[in-house]
Amino acid sequence: MSKKILSFIISFALWLPIAVSALDNPIHSQYFDQLILNLLKALNPLISAFAIFFIVLAGYQFVTGQGQPEKIKQAQQTFLWTVVGLAIIFGAEIIINIIGDLLG
Repeated sequence: MSKKILSFIISFALWLPIAVSALDNPIHSQYFDQLILNLLKALNPLISAFAIFFIVLAGYQFVTGQGQPEKIKQAQQTFLWTVVGLAIIFGAEIIINIIGDLLG
């Protein structure tokens, strides 16, 4: 490796921490659990829209099933897993707090 490239790499490595320390934190989180909670808060409208879509889809499947046991079971499964997913997503804050308390 030439001396110019080596000196550039060394000077870059020495000045990088100083340059990075001057930057503001763009994610406004200092800890991982805060990052996850901020992401969940940002994604809640999108998650809610998907949940509404799948609840409407389950209703559509139920109505168009016309008494066919397979289609009604599929509609029930769609509704069940939508509700389970919502419970997990909206309960994530509680889950994260519990894990944070257990790990210290």
